Amino acid sequence: STSENNELTSDSIRMDVTTDTNTAEEALRSPCYNFQSTHEILNSESFFSPEQYLDSCKWSPDGSCLLTCCADHRLRLFDLPAEVYSTKEMNTLDKLNGPFKPSLTVSENGAVYDYEWFPFMSSWAPETACFISASSCAPVHLIDAFTGTVRASYIGYNNVFEVASCFGLTFTCDGGKIYCGYRNMIKIFDVAVPGTTCQTLNTKRLNEQTGYISCISQNPSMRTLFAAGSFSRTIGLYTEEGDAVCLLKGQRNGLTTLTHSTDGTKLFSGSRMDPEILCWDLRNPGEVLHVLPRVMDTNQRIRISVSVDGNHLLSGGTDGVVRIWNLDEVSRKSGICEPTFKFKAHMDCVNGVSLNSRVPILATSSGKRHTPDLVSDDESDQVFSFKNFANKTENRVALWWVGPKSTTTSEPLNP
Repeated sequence: STSENNELTSDSIRMDVTTDTNTAEEALRSPCYNFQSTHEILNSESFFSPEQYLDSCKWSPDGSCLLTCCADHRLRLFDLPAEVYSTKEMNTLDKLNGPFKPSLTVSENGAVYDYEWFPFMSSWAPETACFISASSCAPVHLIDAFTGTVRASYIGYNNVFEVASCFGLTFTCDGGKIYCGYRNMIKIFDVAVPGTTCQTLNTKRLNEQTGYISCISQNPSMRTLFAAGSFSRTIGLYTEEGDAVCLLKGQRNGLTTLTHSTDGTKLFSGSRMDPEILCWDLRNPGEVLHVLPRVMDTNQRIRISVSVDGNHLLSGGTDGVVRIWNLDEVSRKSGICEPTFKFKAHMDCVNGVSLNSRVPILATSSGKRHTPDLVSDDESDQVFSFKNFANKTENRVALWWVGPKSTTTSEPLNP
């Protein structure tokens, strides 16, 4: 049957990935990042129109391509140029020719709420080259990164047996399961079993956590434990077996982003219309260790990310500035911790930041929803004026060199 074939294929993929995990980890070496100097090497220029504001960007685990999400309900994949992928020094990138254009476009039927790469994705193993996507009133799709076709669908129903929207999702660290957030529910799907079969956790009953589960992050050290953020301003800690550990409160507004430190002892959270990233101590749940300030005055997701080596945390902001914190320095402080480095990346909102795991390249995405100006001339037949609309928008993907031998300097705040 079809389900048996899907299961066999997924199991074989999982077996291959498990066998090659040690080899992959040995081959993967975190690059040397130098945030004191940044240099833009490539960008998408005017590919995106003023109405096509970007939502975020994420490098693939093997560092070969960048996945972006846009307001036009499309996911776009950009291939990293070969000369960038193999370089170690800035001076070898002087002859890059733009613009940076997507090699693959995937259309969803509604607004894309979240997406995530398969954790063992490798362009050398086509069966692992895939990602998941959650969009409005649609199943979660497992999408082939080479062809853009849907490999499998994972369907979550609500109480009246309608297809429910998943607002936040993530793969487990071993790639075997998918955590999906719904209203008052978390559904856990087995990657090998597409369809409706899943484990359901009722967050309202288990942990008094209500609202839409908008972001989920699995603890990389204690893999039976995961955190789920809600638009009701709470973070719930759960086990995969269905037990509630605790409920964290303290964020000003609805949660939009969550990520763990690489050692699993800390949890970083951010919310909409909230200028604070909170660092929670998971060894003493409920305690906020640090507050990391950023500029955030919209309801959109401004994602945060931690470098592969676990040494840096990055975030964008609605002021167009990328902020970087050295987590080793942060751990020696308390209270409010200003960023170690920052630089102006875009004139519009920076909503996505992602560090390449193979080469010292930082990807940023920019854009937000803008409204045209009202026409003040009574003699005009138009209600809105688009005269200055394009001047205040910047919907762009940019690649920044953050390794040795860069030419322009960012601002070190704590030298």
